[in-house]
Amino acid sequence: MSRFQTKPLHVLEEFLCIIHGFLLSGRERMYPMLIQISQIWVIATITCFCSVNAATGPGRQQENSKAYRRVGIPERGHGFSQLKSRVIRSKAELEAVFEEVSKQTPWDNKKAFEEALKNAQIDFGKEALVLLSHEERSTSIEVAFETPVLKDKKLRCAVKRNVPDVGTGAMAFYCFALAVDKASVNEVEFSHGDEMTRLKVPE
Repeated sequence: MSRFQTKPLHVLEEFLCIIHGFLLSGRERMYPMLIQISQIWVIATITCFCSVNAATGPGRQQENSKAYRRVGIPERGHGFSQLKSRVIRSKAELEAVFEEVSKQTPWDNKKAFEEALKNAQIDFGKEALVLLSHEERSTSIEVAFETPVLKDKKLRCAVKRNVPDVGTGAMAFYCFALAVDKASVNEVEFSHGDEMTRLKVPE
């Protein structure tokens, strides 16, 4: 992205400083031309500024909010070491996940995980449930799930990591859950650490 797109007001400020210098130099015959150029530049700058805001402003945020919703499962737990990233397309598949989890140990938050998925009331006619798993080599590494971004029906997800200079040797396991609108999303891309997971969302 160009400097003009990212800092239009800063560029305008510099341009006005140049005009001011011309005016101080006493070149009166250049006044009409400079005024006309200034007007054109102001219009172009405002147009560009509005275009940039339109691409990242409330309209885009509203579009993203319609494409997915977060499901409030516990995001960290030992049991997630056995739960792989996946797309759950039906109530039967969700029940199969519950059956799978019921046979697994250790789970320190199994009940909270299951209740959160049930309470989400996924409408599988319109939505799919996406589970995104992530693991860290140390519990000292801070992990935060960033706000997903929708582009061309691809929902791009990522985790933000804060790695300390010194950490523990115990691993940490995470899972993030999203209910995605099948009409808006056909693929989920999950960037986590050095890995990239891509999951297809059926229509």
